[in-house]
Amino acid sequence: MRRAIIASVTAAILTISGLTFGPALRASALGETSVTLNCNDGTSLTLSVDANELAQLTAAVQGMIDYPAGLSCVLIQNPLPPTLFFSHQALAATSNKFVVDGGRWLLGCSFVVAQTSGMPGWLLARASKGPGLASRISAPLRLTECTSDVSGFCVFVNIGVNVHVAGNGTLEGTLNETIPEQTCPDGNGGTVAVGPFHFTSKPTPPNTNLVGCLTVNTTTHQAAVITYVTQISGLETEPGSGIVQGFLVGVGSEVDASFRDSQQSPSQQTEVRDMLNAPPVADIDSHCRTGVIGNQLADQQFGNINVRP
Repeated sequence: MRRAIIASVTAAILTISGLTFGPALRASALGETSVTLNCNDGTSLTLSVDANELAQLTAAVQGMIDYPAGLSCVLIQNPLPPTLFFSHQALAATSNKFVVDGGRWLLGCSFVVAQTSGMPGWLLARASKGPGLASRISAPLRLTECTSDVSGFCVFVNIGVNVHVAGNGTLEGTLNETIPEQTCPDGNGGTVAVGPFHFTSKPTPPNTNLVGCLTVNTTTHQAAVITYVTQISGLETEPGSGIVQGFLVGVGSEVDASFRDSQQSPSQQTEVRDMLNAPPVADIDSHCRTGVIGNQLADQQFGNINVRP
């Protein structure tokens, strides 16, 4: 009976999220389910997860859908070996470390505008002084949870991450971020256009000798990654500069980011939340290549961060 309940709950999780999956989910004697994470970056990762881990991973995939950053994945259930129906054999969990994240986090307007206000001439000229521009951009976003900005105004940042060690030992995947089109106060009664900004990054970009990094602390459920920007879009610091505002990155830039998995599904996260450091926040106290993972400063408000094993 318990196994049937676990299978039903797991199937409901995937159905509610609107994800693509295979045959009806089956649970092992220990409540584990074998799933494959297929992503549009061309990578695939097979995992053995329990019901709680599946809920968290599903939330991350759903976060990629709800808060798009150019990365999307689907979860597919894998048929279990026939021996599982006649014994108590357990599924073998992957030994490959990974971080999967989909969702949205908040950043104070003062921080983002500071990243772009070094170009006051043409950027501040975009301040909304009339209905023409105002009608084409969203109103400023005010959220009481944004404590990083004294004005209470924030911008939201979408993130999609799938970085893992493949079966052949190769580090692969994608780390994307998007700041959708928003506005922030300019301090003079007007508003400054913030976004759209976007970058795509990979740990091992094609046609380069660059090799990134992924380190995982299995005790604290933290991860640090290094990826390299392969594509940018949005407003530039100067037209034609190739450096995108907000994130201040260009093609080839190194991206240092770190993550903390609270080990709880989003509905369980109250005082203890998933947290991260990612552009435009500098991850200054993490050193991926030496295995040092510092403190993460920003709460992830929506979606979910998964760090394994």
